[in-house]
Amino acid sequence: MVIKQYPIYYDLITGIVLPYKVSITQGDIDSIQFVVTVTNNGAPVDLSNISSTFTFQKEDGNIVVGQAEVNKENIVYTVGTQEIAYPGKVIATFELYGQN
Repeated sequence: MVIKQYPIYYDLITGIVLPYKVSITQGDIDSIQFVVTVTNNGAPVDLSNISSTFTFQKEDGNIVVGQAEVNKENIVYTVGTQEIAYPGKVIATFELYGQN
């Protein structure tokens, strides 16, 4: 059951991402989602033919890569167990894959 969604906005032209710190606790399995909205100079981008992954680098040096769900309007990633299996700071990135 998703309890909290964190919106992320990314513009393809300006490269601007609105980053922020998120606090997640062990045991928050399948209850936290990141929802990414992609724009092109402020205009919404059709994500129908895009795939996406999220990569998490944990403080112990281990890296976790997970497949995100993509629909026409946004990218949704639900945090599982491995992303938060080690205490400390985690750096996360998301990648977009498509024809262009």
